[in-house]
Amino acid sequence: MFKLLVVVWVALVSLAFCACAAEDPTLTSLAVGSIGHLHDWELHVDQIVDGNNLLGRVATFSGSGEREHEVAWFNIPTKGMVDGKSYRDWDDYEVTGTKQYTTALGATKTVFVLRPTQKLKIAKQEAAKKRAAAREEKRLAEEKAAQAEKDRRRKEYTRTWTDASGERKVTAEFLYRVDDKVKLKKEDGTRVLVPLDKLSEADRQWVEAKGKGKSKTEAPVRQ
Repeated sequence: MFKLLVVVWVALVSLAFCACAAEDPTLTSLAVGSIGHLHDWELHVDQIVDGNNLLGRVATFSGSGEREHEVAWFNIPTKGMVDGKSYRDWDDYEVTGTKQYTTALGATKTVFVLRPTQKLKIAKQEAAKKRAAAREEKRLAEEKAAQAEKDRRRKEYTRTWTDASGERKVTAEFLYRVDDKVKLKKEDGTRVLVPLDKLSEADRQWVEAKGKGKSKTEAPVRQ
């Protein structure tokens, strides 16, 4: 039993992790158009270029799963940052292209350009809205179906009742039977308890057929 619980727990954790990963992807490799957050939400600054650009290292993973660090050009405010230090970075980034720069030794290098993006945040917000809309649509559909069933049952159990003399008639809904009496709900909403022997033979037969087994706790319609 314990092993089964462990297996179920691991499966649930895996599903939750996959769902989070799908909604909050990590930049495990760089390619134009890629979107995601930095691995471990960490940005290592190699060199501050100016107030809005820096060269930093991005943790990427090779095909064999080995961790590597790739230099990239970050188009972000650099105020307060220092060369050689790492910072927590909770932003999502989009790889928007490539850029060439000249190193201190005069060599030319081409790196990917990363810019902060709101695309993932907006996409998650839109997905949340769609899920909420779907839940509301389902709720309304269930509510409508329940009301339709209630209306159907009300119609089925509403009839014109006649007293034993045949002189008085009233339209009412049959709610339930209590021993030798029936509980009826009239059109104005008032409820009355009527002895079966005060009703017409046709009404008594209807109660026997339709109201059989409909005790107070088994009323077809409870309002």
